[in-house]
Amino acid sequence: MQQIEEGIALIHAKAREEGVQQTVVTGAKPAPQVPISSPDEINSKYSHLRAFAVVNSVAQLSPSFHADMREADKILKFGAIDQAAGGLGKIASQVEEDREITTVVRRKLADGTEAIMELNLKPSKWAGPGLLGCHLLPISE
Repeated sequence: MQQIEEGIALIHAKAREEGVQQTVVTGAKPAPQVPISSPDEINSKYSHLRAFAVVNSVAQLSPSFHADMREADKILKFGAIDQAAGGLGKIASQVEEDREITTVVRRKLADGTEAIMELNLKPSKWAGPGLLGCHLLPISE
């Protein structure tokens, strides 16, 4: 059983690294399809932004974990907040339970390159403290 679990975790980790998004239908109605932007479209849309925070840690099974936020991700945009709109000090104003927040991060990939990614973070109550389950630190680039 543990080998199966490890295999599934490996498949999902690889899919996240490659930017593959999967939809699982659990009800009678199929889930709406969300168009996925290409890496080039995302890069051109957000490349002008400067990072204002870095993810210091992500708690297992937290909303941030489920959104695929990772330690060392640099936050470029959190909802309507970017460096010019107040940065880290204004993030709390965007956090509302069960309201999805598009979070744009710059992530260093295994091959040493960097990629800009859009993550869909849905703050919610979970087993740990807060609604996000991550710790952010201020940075300036």
